[in-house]
Amino acid sequence: NEFWPAYLRAHAAPASRAAHFVGLALSGVAAAALLSCGMVFFLVLAIIPAQLGAWVGHKLSPRHDRLSKQHPDLAAVADVKMFGLFLTGGLGRELAKCTELPSRPNFSAI
Repeated sequence: NEFWPAYLRAHAAPASRAAHFVGLALSGVAAAALLSCGMVFFLVLAIIPAQLGAWVGHKLSPRHDRLSKQHPDLAAVADVKMFGLFLTGGLGRELAKCTELPSRPNFSAI
């Protein structure tokens, strides 16, 4: 998938990722609180903190993330995946893999 590496490169700034993570965590807490109170009808409101976190994160990013505007569905899934990798400790490896510079071209075959 070409979207995931591009999404990670666009969210390489730690401040941007932190805003996304705070928003997602608050959305999870809001969803749990609404479910525990039996307020299923208001569950759709739990997405607001995640959206606000993403908006702030994109304002803090040195790059302007056009991917999220072009593919909001894929961006939402990638945001959750990025948060899951953060929680499990795999985000650093994934960032290194997606943000490394391409290797030098091999001109010996010419």
